[in-house]
Amino acid sequence: MTSISRLTRAITSPFALACLLAALLHSGISAADTSCPENRIIFTLALGVPQSTTSTLASLDVTSAYGHGSYDLTTGSFASSSSFYDPGFTLPRWAGSFVDTDDDYWVVGLPPGTPVDFAAELSVSGSWNVYPGVPQGEFTSEAYVSVDPDTARFLIPLPGGCCHGTISRVLTLPLHRLAEQPFRLHVRVAAMNYRGNVAETALLQFTGLSPGVTVVNCHTATYPVTPIMRSNWGRVKALYR
Repeated sequence: MTSISRLTRAITSPFALACLLAALLHSGISAADTSCPENRIIFTLALGVPQSTTSTLASLDVTSAYGHGSYDLTTGSFASSSSFYDPGFTLPRWAGSFVDTDDDYWVVGLPPGTPVDFAAELSVSGSWNVYPGVPQGEFTSEAYVSVDPDTARFLIPLPGGCCHGTISRVLTLPLHRLAEQPFRLHVRVAAMNYRGNVAETALLQFTGLSPGVTVVNCHTATYPVTPIMRSNWGRVKALYR
């Protein structure tokens, strides 16, 4: 029996699929340099043979036969969609798109070591629809932002519902950090469907910071990712001279 055959037979439930995705976070097709943490876009089908792309690039946009996934860490934007998929009466029977990013962030604009209380805010929006006939379509949607050991999560579990709707959630993760001290932040945006369509986007920003204080990451260390007043822009630029 080939390794692909064993993999296909092993994936018979959403739980098994989740285990597979966890394992894939340690493998895949790599691209770009290794100066920043790795990010991954994974597509899954009922056959259980996923397409996985790993990259340390600041942005990535990938499309498969039944899905799309993208991220841009310079703007804090993410997208995941899963299009109509019907493999027949089989388990598992879902097509999935999973966007997972990791990056190192830190607060600038204060003396190193200054305690800072703020929040990572992930705004999630999108839409879904499923086939209302027999068998009825299914879908699931997930998004979360985490800094170990804390997570703010949004989840619509299988089978989802009928027959169409919108997604609109704001996930807020309170943070207490020291200025100039890096912290690893993870974002996931994911969608799965059977006889349906799911599309979602997410935007990451940092709130609760004083004017002139901002958060940068491995890809944005030369300019801020949190909007600030124009009068404070010169002060922020001076940090990088």
